[in-house]
Amino acid sequence: MSDWRRNCEAEPESALYLISGPTEAVVSREEMKAHLRVDSDDDNDLIDAMTEAVTQHLDGRGGQLGRALVDQTWEQRMAWFPRVIRLRLPPLIEVEAIEYLDSNGARQTFDPAKYLVTGIGDRGRICLAPGECWPALPCDRPESAIVRFRAGYLDGGVSPPETNVPGPIKAAIKLMTGTLYQNREQVIIGQTAIEMPWAAEALLWPYRIIGA
Repeated sequence: MSDWRRNCEAEPESALYLISGPTEAVVSREEMKAHLRVDSDDDNDLIDAMTEAVTQHLDGRGGQLGRALVDQTWEQRMAWFPRVIRLRLPPLIEVEAIEYLDSNGARQTFDPAKYLVTGIGDRGRICLAPGECWPALPCDRPESAIVRFRAGYLDGGVSPPETNVPGPIKAAIKLMTGTLYQNREQVIIGQTAIEMPWAAEALLWPYRIIGA
């Protein structure tokens, strides 16, 4: 197959790299303590650690949901540009840049006027503007095509935008953290398998990306 046909018809393997992680919690300490009915501050660090562990179990690359929960920046790197670039980690907030490696291995930025972005707030897709073509890439570099994007739930009606993670996901995080907290004598953060209560499974099911 020619390089032109490959670029147009094939779907390249892609790798995701975290550039900047979330700076906000999906469920705040105050929310979690209210759910757990904890009034004292004695277990604050433990509650924070358990909440973070459960969130990481669901969030981002390798998370059980196959999606980003809170605003975070990723790069999706590929060997070539396909006809349509499907971003792997919804919901899309914005595409910050499309870059590529030139023959010297230096990063170059592809003109934003030459491509179109769809699927904001859902599964992002990028395609060429009419009459444009992707740049030629070196054949000896496996990650020559690079898309930098932000993903996560935001409330676009608020300025500045605030985290707007769906209620069922937040409820599931509370339920799972509650399970860990109730059995905290047996929990070692970072080593304990996180139990998924049936109710949490039901809450999360509509948000799972099949195949993630």
